[in-house]
Amino acid sequence: MKNRSYKIITAIFSFLLILFILAALIVVVEVGSTQKNGITIVQKDGNTDSRVQVEIKPRGGVGDSWEKLLVNDPNEKKINGITYSCNINSEMEDEIPDWTLRIDIEQEVWLNNAWCGTMEVHQGNNEQELDLRSVNPSKIVLDKLDDPDILIPLEPGDYVIYHPSQKEYEMPIAPNGFKEIGFIFYSNQEDPIPAFSSVTLKCNPSSAYANKASVQVLIGLGIIWAISAIALVVFIIQMRRSEKMLRTQQELVEQTMQTISSFVDAKDEYTAGHSNRVASVARIIARRLGYGAEEQRQVYYCGLLHDSGKVGIPDGILNKPGKLTDDEFSIIKTHSVIGYQMLEKLSLVSMAATAARNHHERWDGAGYPDGLAAEEIPEVARILCVADAFDAMSSTRVYRQAMDREYILGQFETYRGSQFDPRMVDAFLEAVSDGEIVV
Repeated sequence: MKNRSYKIITAIFSFLLILFILAALIVVVEVGSTQKNGITIVQKDGNTDSRVQVEIKPRGGVGDSWEKLLVNDPNEKKINGITYSCNINSEMEDEIPDWTLRIDIEQEVWLNNAWCGTMEVHQGNNEQELDLRSVNPSKIVLDKLDDPDILIPLEPGDYVIYHPSQKEYEMPIAPNGFKEIGFIFYSNQEDPIPAFSSVTLKCNPSSAYANKASVQVLIGLGIIWAISAIALVVFIIQMRRSEKMLRTQQELVEQTMQTISSFVDAKDEYTAGHSNRVASVARIIARRLGYGAEEQRQVYYCGLLHDSGKVGIPDGILNKPGKLTDDEFSIIKTHSVIGYQMLEKLSLVSMAATAARNHHERWDGAGYPDGLAAEEIPEVARILCVADAFDAMSSTRVYRQAMDREYILGQFETYRGSQFDPRMVDAFLEAVSDGEIVV
């Protein structure tokens, strides 16, 4: 019952976990779709997005553009420096806690500065993220010009990504908010004002997904899954406590069975320990037949109790040193029925009564007390028939000495299929061959 309950709770737990994972995958797909359709905003050639608008233009104020001569240039090349403003205007109802801005380079330029964040520069196959306001020129691994100012040459196909500064309050962008950033580029005098017409803004509105039903379902499933996980842990703890109590009860039951069998063995002075030995061999055979742990335990208990009916046999007959008469042997045979009557109400070992009654039945139907044959004989009785015969042959009795190994094994081969169930004999002989049963 506990194993079944454990399997049911584990199945429910696993089912909820699968639901949770599926819901999470659905949300991931939706988030990915949302990012594709609304979170990554690409503006090219002046086209703007209605939710977040990005505009890059020269500041145009006094001192915001100038001319300089490239140092060490034999052609005395002159370039123009321009300070740009990048205005980001959000018309979204949600806060944008993080964002980045990519600017694609479409003509030859030189990057000089940017504030207040960092600029991730992709120059051909090289890339490096720099704080251009404070970077040590010797730390720059990109190509740069030998000039008092930092000048990083960029060509069409290169691009830069601006990472805003949280410390300087460039992020987050409030709902319907506005941010301005700045940077300096130089360009040739032939094309003095670079046009940054291709920009990509990546942003993640903080509550864009919070109101979605799928997320609410995901949160609900997560809570249910967490509760079921706690319930499973509690159940496992309780189950372990129950298993400990069960082990204690089983030990008590086994001690009781051992005590009862010792009473039987004490009555027959020539068969001390017989019930224990039969029980042990029977359990090995049961295991070889594929019985589970509890079934093996029940078979073991049946072995301990199989001769209980001998308490009803007179001592003079049970311990008679000479050969029994027919009448005396008939009395001996009644121990199987007496055992059945003693054990039929023993619910703790439900098979014990049947085992006691039928362990002297034969596969060919010539046994007692009911003359059952083959599959009519309860399986536990067929197991005990082999185990009981083995101990009888390998033990010294009042009327004979213990038989040798070759004789015992030969008897099982001879009577396999007549006295004994062939399947039980095979399991017994395999255990002997593997050294699990010592003959």
